[in-house]
Amino acid sequence: MNNENNNLNQGTNNVQSNPIHQTYNNSTQQQINVNQNNEINNMQQSIQQQNIQAQSASIVSVQTRKINKSAIISLVCSVVSLFIFWWLAFVGIGLGIRALNEIKTTGEKGKTLVIISIILAIICAILYFSQILLK
Repeated sequence: MNNENNNLNQGTNNVQSNPIHQTYNNSTQQQINVNQNNEINNMQQSIQQQNIQAQSASIVSVQTRKINKSAIISLVCSVVSLFIFWWLAFVGIGLGIRALNEIKTTGEKGKTLVIISIILAIICAILYFSQILLK
């Protein structure tokens, strides 16, 4: 029995000490390392590309956002209604509500502008009607 174990140990030692077998193992291990390095490099490149795409998308979205035209017109009507034509306050309120709806759907800038415009138009309308009621 001991003799058989010795023969088996010598056989495995012969295989491990065989230079051809060692060369094959080394080349196989090197190939595995090369494949792993290639996969890591590919993953890093794809992550970098995704980061670049995300950054460029955010830059484009920030640059293309503009102020809603209805918001600007609403503010102009509200300011003019304070000094000249009081009835433009109602136009300012209507355009302001329309601009708020457009801003919600399109994502344009100008929400604060619209809110200021509506408040200004309401103040103008209250001043006008209080003046009529006090006469």
